[in-house]
Amino acid sequence: SRKVGLEFVKMCYAHEAVQKNPAWSGWVFELEFLTRLRLSMESPLPSPIILVEVKAGGEGEKIEWHVPRRAIFKDLSVVTELATKGRLAGGCWLVPETWNQGGYDAAFLEGTTLRAVQVTRAMVHGFKLDYVASLVNAVVTGGLHVETVEGGLVARGTD
Repeated sequence: SRKVGLEFVKMCYAHEAVQKNPAWSGWVFELEFLTRLRLSMESPLPSPIILVEVKAGGEGEKIEWHVPRRAIFKDLSVVTELATKGRLAGGCWLVPETWNQGGYDAAFLEGTTLRAVQVTRAMVHGFKLDYVASLVNAVVTGGLHVETVEGGLVARGTD
């Protein structure tokens, strides 16, 4: 997601029809989400990611996720360092570099709220809170206050 564009993602989706591999489908969907995060951040105009939040009962409501900044990290000590240096203030998406990072694919820190997001094509997916707790600890160790932690799944609906 660091270098590819949406054209590459579209080619991957075209290959998905041939592959018929659920793991491939999930990887491509995650790639699309992370690519959209990067492109939204790089856009000279405000370009939020628009999702539909489905409430209990099945009603959907459009929501916008803004991408003021994005930090890719390999180790949580990097998150602590960024927090210490004030680089997470004003909103920042935190994206683990490790592809098999458990618990979340990205997290958005805005004010005192941390929203951990798991991107999936699966109907059921685990959500390991111990990884999210470690992320909160890294942010707090860096001197920031986290009051609210939200967790959610970003799932691909039918087009």
